Amino acid sequence: MKTKIIFNILIALLLWNGFTASIANSCEKHNLAAASSQALPGDSVYQLHSSWTDQANATVKFESLAGQPRIIAMVYTKCKSACPLLVHDIKKTIAKLPKEVSEKIHIDLFSFDSDEENSVSLNEFKSKYELSDNWSIYYGNKSSVSELAAVLGVQYKKLDGGEYVHSNVVYFLNESGEIKGKQEGLGRDNSEFVRNIESSFKKGN
Repeated sequence: MKTKIIFNILIALLLWNGFTASIANSCEKHNLAAASSQALPGDSVYQLHSSWTDQANATVKFESLAGQPRIIAMVYTKCKSACPLLVHDIKKTIAKLPKEVSEKIHIDLFSFDSDEENSVSLNEFKSKYELSDNWSIYYGNKSSVSELAAVLGVQYKKLDGGEYVHSNVVYFLNESGEIKGKQEGLGRDNSEFVRNIESSFKKGN
């Protein structure tokens, strides 16, 4: 009987230690996340806490994209006119940048289409337009899409046939998520946009 009681006490202690360790670990993660959020400037787009799914079908928290310079834009994969041209414009911008700059930039495309997109459609788009590993594509729910569009100042509207009319804007974000460059329209001269990106790197992002 005594042995059984001692055994039960040991089990209880082990369970308690595991429980308290789990709480401590959870608190530590929460504190790190809070510290990271507090470290971001007030005008950082990473103040958004939306969730997205990428072409690998992985869930990505928008704020987790902080820490690397990025070119971002909003598109949708069924688009046959504006979006392919937008992708082409981004490629032209990357090509104009010095290699030591371009190789540090990740390109992220966020879909307007919260109803039809999935990892298959994202991968097909990536393959069709020969987008390299430093490009990622995401889809999210209606709330995530509308929040990001609002923060970026991108206008969009879904038509009855499933098509979208939308703004065509490309942004350059520094590591903290501050907008340091903006290119509006399609097929336009991107010299100023390129200069803004280069200038941001010279200033240390």
